[in-house]
Amino acid sequence: MSEVVAVIRDNFESLRTLEDLSSGSELHRDLGLDSLDIVRLQVAIEDHFDVRFDPIRDDLAEAFLSAGSLLKLIRSLVKGKNQ
Repeated sequence: MSEVVAVIRDNFESLRTLEDLSSGSELHRDLGLDSLDIVRLQVAIEDHFDVRFDPIRDDLAEAFLSAGSLLKLIRSLVKGKNQ
């Protein structure tokens, strides 16, 4: 979870003081990210973890709902890349 928090902090100045991010934290409601922010976060995660989201295969609306669902997808993509 700490790497995801680092990516969020690095890309959103307003969240640099973010200390507590739980797996249940909703990106829109709790962090205040709008749709453009989500796209920026998607690109930042792809670059940071060297993965690519597939909008056909991956349910991105569900994945970017909460920090936990995002972490789950990232782990899946990284694991698939390493196999």
